[in-house]
Amino acid sequence: MKGADIAFPNIGIYFSNVPKSVSVAGFQIAFYGIIIACGMLLGIVMARWNAKRTGQNPDIYTDFALWGILFALIGARAYYVIFSWDSYKDDFMQIFNIRGGGLAIYGGVIAAVITAIVYCKRKNYNFLKFVDTAVTGLILGHINGLGIGTVLAAFTMGKVIGLIGDKMDKYFRFVNFTQHSSQTV
Repeated sequence: MKGADIAFPNIGIYFSNVPKSVSVAGFQIAFYGIIIACGMLLGIVMARWNAKRTGQNPDIYTDFALWGILFALIGARAYYVIFSWDSYKDDFMQIFNIRGGGLAIYGGVIAAVITAIVYCKRKNYNFLKFVDTAVTGLILGHINGLGIGTVLAAFTMGKVIGLIGDKMDKYFRFVNFTQHSSQTV
């Protein structure tokens, strides 16, 4: 199956037939998921760097990341299932079919914040200092995972709309996608 063509016409960069996934031992791994995982790792690196820069123990942030990522994934799935309950009410086992899609960033962030509160309470850390140090890692991970990941997955198709959309489109649109007839979004 052909992939999407991704073009950045205003800066002269074009990619043809970009696949959505790679197969490892017969198991499909979406590039989007790989980019999100890289975003998580970059976020941890950034939080550790910030901790070192401010005289804190960077291991605190690595330890938290293990719990934070786990509960963020659970929260992202729970949020998605709650707000798409009609799709799951007749087959509860589909709730655990994460490969079928369905994670919501809002649930992940909410769960990560709750995890951070509990973690700081249990470890006796200042919560505000903790999140102040960690938030740049969250932002970097978000930019990498959702910014770059959605471009590679061709999720960001469309055109700027609104009252000033046409004027903004002229200046800010730099990504253009062409979808092949054999590809579904």
